[in-house]
This record gives sequence, C-alpha cells and structure tokens, in this order.
Amino acid sequence: VHGISDADVADAPELVDVLAPLAGEEVIVMGHNIGFDLRLVSHHLKVVGQLCTLALARQFVTDSANCKLSTLQEHCGLPNLEAHRALGDAFTALNLLRWMLVRYGLTLQTHIKRQELPRMLHVMPYGKHKGKLITQVPRLYRQWLLGAGNLDQDLRYTLKKLENL
Repeated sequence: VHGISDADVADAPELVDVLAPLAGEEVIVMGHNIGFDLRLVSHHLKVVGQLCTLALARQFVTDSANCKLSTLQEHCGLPNLEAHRALGDAFTALNLLRWMLVRYGLTLQTHIKRQELPRMLHVMPYGKHKGKLITQVPRLYRQWLLGAGNLDQDLRYTLKKLENL
C-alpha cells in the first residue's frame, strides 16, 4: 500500500525516541482510523482524549463514495498531499477535521467528549453490506469482522452488543 521497504526506514529513529518529548504530557490524539494509531502510541503517551476523523466522516460525510482518507481528500477538495506517508496523512487528516468542523458546524471539544464513549450504529458503514441495517448483516459476517480487528470503537461496540443478543 505505502511502498515503504525495510531499507527505507533502516536509519529512522525508534517510535519511543520520537515520542520522548511528549512523555508525561497529557495529549489528545487525532487521526484517521485512530484505533490503529492508538495501538502504536498509547503505551508511550498519556492519552486523555482522541478524535477519529474516520468516525466523524462516517457520521457526517455521507455523500462520499467511501471514507478512505484519499477519497475524502478528493471529495472535500483538500490539498493533495503525499498519501500513505505519515506526515502527508497527518496533514490530510487535520485538513479533513478542519473542513468537517466548519462544514457541519461542529466543535472540537464536543467531538472529543463524544468519542470518549462508543455509540451504537444502526447502519453498516462500509464493505459489501454498506448501507444495510446492521441487524440485517449476516451473523457470520459480523463475527468475522469482530475477529478481523482494526475496527473503530463504534463498530466494535455495536457488533459486540449484537453478539450478545
């Protein structure tokens, strides 16, 4: 996907060294599909909040073909930065967040607070069952998704609730 080889990062600093200046500081982590990023950085940082642009886009940008960062970048008319590179994706996620805050009259603090607790989804946000009521998505597919991991907190919460019914 990203075309980065082991040789490309052989001389790169370790994550713990890059994050060292933030050690002990309370931070709010923002990104696209933040669950992925949190798995990498949460044991190095004191995370007190999170803001996932993927979750926000799934909730608000309903007229996009999908909610991949590159699709949203084009759909929203954001600057074309280097995709699948940390800095390019970070700036694209920031630009997307700013665009959604203005476009939909959102406030940053409201959405940081809102993402503290997962919410129940009613419609499948992506994949071959996109747009269907989650209760109409086949049980085996829902179980497979739970096992596959890398789900945002809202979808994970919803699937786990349905699993217990």
